[in-house]
Amino acid sequence: MIGYAKSIALAGLSERESEVLEALCQGMSNKEMAEVLFVCLETIKSHVSTLIGMLGVKDRTQAVIFPSIQGCNGFIVFKIDLLPDASSSG
Repeated sequence: MIGYAKSIALAGLSERESEVLEALCQGMSNKEMAEVLFVCLETIKSHVSTLIGMLGVKDRTQAVIFPSIQGCNGFIVFKIDLLPDASSSG
C-alpha cells in the first residue's frame, strides 16, 4: 500500500507544486526558481519543503528522482497534456 500512496502523490500536486518540481528536475537553484516563478526566495523554500513532505522523500535530490521511480505517470503526462495537438495546426 505504501507504493500506491506514493504513486498518487504526483497526481495530488497543485499546479505551483508541479512547476516547482519541474524546476527542481531541471536543476534550478532556489534563487533561480524564485526569479522564474516571480516569488520570493522564502516562498520557494516553503514549496520545496512541502514537496519533500508530500512525496515522502528525504531531500530535494530524492524529490527529483521520485517521478522517474514512479514511472512519471503524474508528472510527464501533465506536461504532455500542455503540448498543442499537432493535428490541429494548419
